[in-house]
Amino acid sequence: MIVRELEKQERKYALDIIWSVFCMDVAEVYEQEGIDTFREYLKQENIDQLCDSGELLMFGVFEQGELEGTISLQRRGHICNYYVRRSCQGKGAGRLLFDYAKRYCKEELHKTIMTVDAAPEAVKKYIHMGMKPIDEMQMIHGKCYVPMATEIL
Repeated sequence: MIVRELEKQERKYALDIIWSVFCMDVAEVYEQEGIDTFREYLKQENIDQLCDSGELLMFGVFEQGELEGTISLQRRGHICNYYVRRSCQGKGAGRLLFDYAKRYCKEELHKTIMTVDAAPEAVKKYIHMGMKPIDEMQMIHGKCYVPMATEIL
């Protein structure tokens, strides 16, 4: 498996993975407002604008040329859109993405902390990767999440 920054034409496939896994694993704890807001955010033209401006960095993990998962970083060191195809979960793809993002935050963005707003069902996975909750569960604009962070050494 390899991890690299996604090319513009690959973003669509990443967005398909994000939406599919979100609907199966995350949407049930969101209110309709949160689902609608997330869907609007994931529109191709919005993501392209964020990536083309440098505000958002999208990476993918590939196995035999197939995109298995994706992680996005905001320049402030905040993870967003971290999703792995269900059929590829538990095989190391997610760990590779996480480690790559952490290394990128340190080496390219010069950050000492990486953060995420974790969906409730993902909190244990993030703890397993070294992140810690920094606040209680939040429900803001229909989005349910736990703010988490990890130091980058």
